[in-house]
Amino acid sequence: MNKRNNSRSAIEIFKLLLDYYAVPLKITLLYAVLGSAWIFISDQLLETEFVDTHLFASLTLLKGYFYVIVSSAIIFVLVSSGIARDRKRNELALDRSERALKESIKELADVQKALDESSIIAITDQRGIIKFVNDKFCEISQYTREELLGQDHRILNSGYHSKEFF
Repeated sequence: MNKRNNSRSAIEIFKLLLDYYAVPLKITLLYAVLGSAWIFISDQLLETEFVDTHLFASLTLLKGYFYVIVSSAIIFVLVSSGIARDRKRNELALDRSERALKESIKELADVQKALDESSIIAITDQRGIIKFVNDKFCEISQYTREELLGQDHRILNSGYHSKEFF
């Protein structure tokens, strides 16, 4: 069973790599096939048609320049289409992420509202100094937020509890 899961994940990894390198592989293979075909066919045509070595050399040079220009244009088109496809995929993923983030923010705001309305919350630092209080805490303690922030919890001592309690 474990070996099967490992082979499955290896296949998934292979598919991911293939997807990631699909455009570069396509460009490389197309360049190799078309380039080889162009060189072979054009050299055969030039050799059969021209006996003059100087003219043959000049035409071979022109043929090389033509090949570079055409193959550059093909590479540009292939790379551009790959970039456009990746950009579209990334934009869709970003849209999904933004929607999920907005939903999470709304849920968090709902939870915060529920906590604020039903619980008293105070956050202190390591020394016991009040750094945050919610509205319910202020309402129950009858202190303003400004009066509480920066104070020790002893400010809330009603005198009914022992000194150790605070």
